[in-house]
Amino acid sequence: MGIMKTKNIVRWRAAAVLALALAVTPAGALELDYIDSDLWTRDRDCEAIGDTLLVALEYGLQVWDLGDTAQPLLLSDVYLDGQRASSVDAFGNLAAVTTNGGSLYLFDITDLSAPAQLSVIDGDLGTTPDVALVEREGTLFAYAAGPGGFKLYDLGTPALPLLRGTLAV
Repeated sequence: MGIMKTKNIVRWRAAAVLALALAVTPAGALELDYIDSDLWTRDRDCEAIGDTLLVALEYGLQVWDLGDTAQPLLLSDVYLDGQRASSVDAFGNLAAVTTNGGSLYLFDITDLSAPAQLSVIDGDLGTTPDVALVEREGTLFAYAAGPGGFKLYDLGTPALPLLRGTLAV
């Protein structure tokens, strides 16, 4: 018997077992809860701010309210233009997300239910970069590091981040 014929027999048997199981299972036991799509899977990183959790996922950023740990509440999700999120950090009302495409996204998270994109630096960081937001002497900086090297951005005006330094690694 050929390999293809054996695989087809196995598939038919599996389908028959599944159909039989569904036929004898009470309808109430079949209720499924839709949570999200594949776009919002594979968490990459997270950042907790009190009862709020920012999560960098496959293609975006999600914001969760964890005030009631028995019932976490999804507040918002933001799609990152087809780029895969790599890391997330936050400071005050600003969130930074890096992507596998080497981009750095900056969001105003004052309204957690509707994060507003302030700026994006495209493809400058190499693949899978990490980010940290750090305040020094009253100015907020984004430290971003990846295979493209280390970059230091001045976020005094987050809508217009300024590159202040680089270091090849």
